[in-house]
Amino acid sequence: MNIFLLYMLKVNIVLTVLYLFYVLFCTRDTFFRLRRTALLMCCTIAFIAPVVHLPADSFLFRRENPVNLGVIYEKIWTDTPEVLIQDTLVTVTQTTIPTLVKFLFVIYLTGALVLLLRTGMELRHTFLLFIQSKKQCIQGVTVWIHPDNRSPFSFFRWICIGKDLTERQELSEVLIHEQTHVRCLHSIDMVLAQMVIVCCWFNPAAWLLRREIRVNHEYEADDTVMKAGFNKKSYQYHLIGMEYTPMAAANIYNNFSFLPLKNRLKMMNKKRTRNLMKSKYVMFLPMAILLMSFTGIRNQSTFAVPFHTEEMTEIFEATEILQTPAEDEEILHVVDEMPQYPGGVKELMKYISENLRYPREAADAAVQGRVMVQMVVRKDGSIDNVRVVRGVHEALDQEAVRVIKGMPTWQPGKHEGKVRNVYYTIPVEFRL
Repeated sequence: MNIFLLYMLKVNIVLTVLYLFYVLFCTRDTFFRLRRTALLMCCTIAFIAPVVHLPADSFLFRRENPVNLGVIYEKIWTDTPEVLIQDTLVTVTQTTIPTLVKFLFVIYLTGALVLLLRTGMELRHTFLLFIQSKKQCIQGVTVWIHPDNRSPFSFFRWICIGKDLTERQELSEVLIHEQTHVRCLHSIDMVLAQMVIVCCWFNPAAWLLRREIRVNHEYEADDTVMKAGFNKKSYQYHLIGMEYTPMAAANIYNNFSFLPLKNRLKMMNKKRTRNLMKSKYVMFLPMAILLMSFTGIRNQSTFAVPFHTEEMTEIFEATEILQTPAEDEEILHVVDEMPQYPGGVKELMKYISENLRYPREAADAAVQGRVMVQMVVRKDGSIDNVRVVRGVHEALDQEAVRVIKGMPTWQPGKHEGKVRNVYYTIPVEFRL
């Protein structure tokens, strides 16, 4: 659950940043195909960026302590399994996920399921419209004629028009407009945008992004009609005179009379943007790489090993870091493969439970709390620089340090295929 929520947090951060970038730089030009590409990139990069292994200290820039969204998230929402020392009894407990996180997860799933159901109902309604219509070939185009006076719309390769439109003079313009939607596969964009909303329904950027995709589709189709040689003013008057059929919130087809009409008229009368301005779309590439650098899964957790429920292998994240400069080599916080105790986490728990004792001095004084012990696992697997980064009582601190110092040789950590010195932190909870 925590990993999923962290992933969705990153997805929505990337989605929002890319949407704002699009609004700032791309909404005032007439490069409709490039705009469509940019919008689709916003939808796809947002879900890809968090799982791309691109370190924040990549060739783009280097930072001594890169921003770690995973650590920030885990400090706020999660707790880790711990070694619990109760006087002479040593047990291992795994703290539960905070109630607030569970509540938010339930709220998120509820919203996503409601929107998914609504999308399914809208698809059903769309297919019913085609089932109720009569197939006919008009001006060499296969269309479905609905008995009611509906606004024309298209969905994938199907075009549906109202019965009254077959006798109106703007029929040719409408057919070219809808054929553009069909030929350019605009319905794929709409389905993708709808899925983004289902996944990110709480993010206003997702809803605004779908609106931008719809508007750009209409701009592109209107532009095709103009290039086909139809009179601009006549077409605009026809748009104004078209009867508007309200669309459902989850509507995923392309509607001929989609509002805002005012923006469509302004765009048709807008002067063509110079080709030189196309170069700004290249900026989406470095922007995507930058976002991947900050949100890649490699930086997800600095002081944890992968989680497996059966083996309790997610443990030991520090809440405070006190770093001492390495004597001769760099000591890393983030590596591809974290150090491992020989035999795994179960053996580590066993070692601590057999060797750690609740100090009588602390027990008599009724002192309890969590001791955070940091160490360095060297390249040869030896333990070095053991110290308390958050103490409770001198006796408890010394006992935790004593046991950690006595541990056998570890399997060292690796980064980019090389064995490296790595910081590792273990929390030990003393409780009466």
